[in-house]
Amino acid sequence: MSEREDEGLQERNRKVHKVLFSQKMYFGLSIAGLTFIASTIDGAMLKYYTDFIIFPALLYGIVQLLFAIINAINDPIIGFYSDRTKPIEGKGKRKIWLFRSLPLLVIGYFLMVFMSPDFPDEIIFIYLLRLHFMTLDLP
Repeated sequence: MSEREDEGLQERNRKVHKVLFSQKMYFGLSIAGLTFIASTIDGAMLKYYTDFIIFPALLYGIVQLLFAIINAINDPIIGFYSDRTKPIEGKGKRKIWLFRSLPLLVIGYFLMVFMSPDFPDEIIFIYLLRLHFMTLDLP
């Protein structure tokens, strides 16, 4: 590639592309279904763990708080690396992240039902925190 072609390519990469309002709406609507499902599961987990496993609601709230704090740090880091992933022809750059996280999601939902009220609160706390990251925090 000549130097002139290389400069033209760099100039095109520097241009800022405006995202249309309709595209923003499509992006927002596409995440609505996932958010609805995650919120429903999270609400069901709250009811299950506080009513059936008899886990204190205060500790469940602390799990949620810790999850939110760690997630606020974790998401930009994952975004940084996923933005730098080389796209696969015809599949984009995010599909590989989704496919790699799918086993964690399946295992996490499977493990959700294997909690016993006989376990100490400390074990349930750690288990719940790990479960949140396996099911609610996918890239």
